[in-house]
Amino acid sequence: MNMEAVKTLSHLERMVGEEKHDSRQKFITVNDACEAYHMCRKTLVKEALEAGAMYRIGKTGKKILINTVIFERYLETFRIPGELM
Repeated sequence: MNMEAVKTLSHLERMVGEEKHDSRQKFITVNDACEAYHMCRKTLVKEALEAGAMYRIGKTGKKILINTVIFERYLETFRIPGELM
């Protein structure tokens, strides 16, 4: 393989690797999570607590963040398998 082909192949592998990278934020605020998951605050907090996806930040613990990776893994347990039409 010539050097030009090696450079092109290397570039393509990098591009594929970047596409696989998940650009979503791992931690989001409760308000942002409510918008993202279309849930009311009460339901979201209840489910995030059950999932173990809530983090209290700061000395007073007033700032609460949701770990989206854990929360989405938890949400998948409620999935209703669909049928092809």
